[in-house]
Amino acid sequence: MVSLCMMTGVVSVIRTLDRESISIYHLNISASDSGTPALTSHALLHVHVDDVNDNAPVFIQRTYRAVVDEEQQPPVAVVTVSATDFDDPTSISSLFCLLLRCFKKHINK
Repeated sequence: MVSLCMMTGVVSVIRTLDRESISIYHLNISASDSGTPALTSHALLHVHVDDVNDNAPVFIQRTYRAVVDEEQQPPVAVVTVSATDFDDPTSISSLFCLLLRCFKKHINK
């Protein structure tokens, strides 16, 4: 995951990180001198992994169905759809678009 160069103090990423697996790394770092007695100091490093939008939103259901009376006065709520995004499921900001296809029944006499 990460590497620390003992000579320069540079922290480097040594393999690909996946925010959906681990979003924050908490690292304990220590520095010691070569004196007698040797003295040591400690610090914490928190590495937050920024997300790349690599997952499409997924609807909770594949198909939604609703029924509304023909005499119902608009506006009327018919159904609530829901989606989640694995890139950041806690703060999904979805934009829902409705493509309306109307079907008219034809009655042959």
